[in-house]
Order: sequence, then C-alpha cells, then structure tokens
Amino acid sequence: MPDEIKRISKTINDLPAEVQFYFGTEYSGQKILSLAAKYKINPNLLYNLSVEAINSNFSMIAIKESLEAIKKEIGPNERDAAADIFGQIFFPLKNFLKNIDFEQEVKKLGGDPSKYAGEVEEFNRLIEAENDKYLADLEKLHQENFNEEEEKKYVINIFSDSLIDILKSEYPDPITEFNWSLTYLLMNCKGYQEIIMHELLENGNIITSRRLTLGGSTVEPTIGNWLKDLIRSCGNEAFDKIILEQYFASSENVKNLKLEEKLLLRKLFGLYYNLNFFPESMSGKLIEDWEIIPVEKGSEAPIRAKTNRAQITADEEKDKPQLINNLEPKISDERTELLADLEKRIHSYSENSLEYKALNQEISRLKQAISKK
Repeated sequence: MPDEIKRISKTINDLPAEVQFYFGTEYSGQKILSLAAKYKINPNLLYNLSVEAINSNFSMIAIKESLEAIKKEIGPNERDAAADIFGQIFFPLKNFLKNIDFEQEVKKLGGDPSKYAGEVEEFNRLIEAENDKYLADLEKLHQENFNEEEEKKYVINIFSDSLIDILKSEYPDPITEFNWSLTYLLMNCKGYQEIIMHELLENGNIITSRRLTLGGSTVEPTIGNWLKDLIRSCGNEAFDKIILEQYFASSENVKNLKLEEKLLLRKLFGLYYNLNFFPESMSGKLIEDWEIIPVEKGSEAPIRAKTNRAQITADEEKDKPQLINNLEPKISDERTELLADLEKRIHSYSENSLEYKALNQEISRLKQAISKK
C-alpha cells in the first residue's frame, strides 16, 4: 500500500467513529452539494475543504486557509459565506471535535452560532437512527452465533479472575470483541448489569503494589477497594473528568503510585463509569464506538467495525458523495492477507484465552465475508 494511502487511512482510522460516520455518509455529501449550489461554486472546493480538515486533524488554521480560497471564488457579495459553510459542514461535529470552540469560530467568521444549533441536533438524530439499525443487525448476528448462557458465564469469569490481564492488554481486538458481547448482554439480559457490577466491586485481585487507606484502615490494593475509594471521594452519581482529575491530584492513596499503576487505575475507573452508568455513559456515541472496557485510542480499527455496516450498491455509490469512501482503501481487498495473519497469530494463545476466542470469531467472519465475494 503506498505511503500516502497508508497515512490517509491511519488519519481516518484515528478519527472518532462519529466523525468517520459523518464524512462517510450521504448526509455530509448532500450538505456539500447544497452549499455548492447555493454559492454557485464547484463542489470540489468544499470536498477539498473537508479533506484538508481531516488531514490537518481539524486545525482551524488549515480550515481557514481553505475557506479563504473558497471566499475568493464566491466573491465579496456573500459576506457570511465562510461562516455559513463552516457552520453547515463542521458544526454537526461539535460534540466530537473537542479542539474547536465552534461558537467562537463562527463568530470570528462573522456568523451567528445560534443558526447552527439545529445542525447538532439533526446529526444526533441521525446517530440514533443509525444505532437503531446497528442494534437490529447486532441482535440478528448474536441470535445466529451467540450462546447467551455461555457468554454470561464467560463474562463473569473474566470479571472475577482475568480483569487485570484485560486492563493491561496491549491488543485492542480481543477487548473490542469482549465489549461487543458485554454490550449485548447489558442491553438484552435484565438484571445482568447488577450482577457484573457486584463482581466488579467485590473483585479481590491486587491491582497496585501499595496498600491504601480506606475508612481509617489500611487495606489490600484490590480492584474492589480502589473502586470503594473512588466512590468515597467522587460519590455514587455520575462524575465528570474534572472530578476524576481532582481525585488523582488530591488522593493520598494515588500520590505514591508508579505511573503505569496510575494509568491502570484510569482504565479501571473508566470501566467502572462506563458499566455503572450504562447506557447513559454511551450517550451521543455510535454503537460501534461504545466500550465498557476502555480501548487504547489510535489502534487500528477492528475489522468488524469497518465491515459490519450494509454497503450500498455500485450504482447507488455513484450518486452518493461519500468523502471517506473515496479516500479509504477498500478493506475487502485486504481480507485474505488479514485472514492468513490471524490464522498464524491464533496458535500463540491458549484455546481458553480471551485472545484465542476473539481471533477465532474474527477468522470465522472473514471466511464468511471472503466466501461471499
């Protein structure tokens, strides 16, 4: 694969799933065509604006440079054009691109940010509709390939005996597979969330090297005791990142831990938050971006996340402007190579391990996908 395509592919894979979804659907493409017609300009100028934004990791410097070039094409009579184009194309992503102060940027461009609040709501509705479709596909998939009782026992065993190994794992694919199974059980099995939360809070596995003080007593540094310390400091209600940072900054128990132990606790606390406050903890996210156990960002996106959405036909694709589909190399062309790699990797793991289970499921899916080509 040429270096430039690799770079673009990695840039796209590193985007939040919601941003990938936005630029990979007809929704954003139709916005571009409508704006091009409104301002009587070549739509390629607006596609280039989006490409520059993606390639620059949504740098406002790069975005404004592209907007300046577009303004010259439009002419001086449309003074609000730059703000309008920025607002309509990028404002829907307000909840997912934290490096941009969207209201301030629209004002700097001479526009009124209140005009674009509806863009955020419209995109959120689109995400909800997509999630509904995804849930239906997920349920059908699990009905065909999922032993619910077996998976319930498997998840409990992981939470009881192997949770630290999962939190320390550097491989995202097995964790992602596990998250899908856990999400399905949480969505479809009444009372299962309480069972898993009990297993988590009572977990007696040692997670740090130093003991901690809890309620005036020195106790073992188990998963359960660290979570009790977190709840004692942050309360039982949903907490935000600021409260969590205050905990890490002020807790005497945390102060003398090694850096890698602090990072491990952050993962544990992320797991606690995502599980305890599910499904509200996943609000506003595409389901394929849901995670109960945190997954390291910047890793190659799991193959299933890239291939599980229904593909439009070739004839439809010609009529539907899809920015990312024009940039991202076709995943299907790499399936055979990936399958061979996975079949080699699987023998490195015990048949009872999470990694073996995840790789085996992925191998089965890839074989099915290849057989349908």
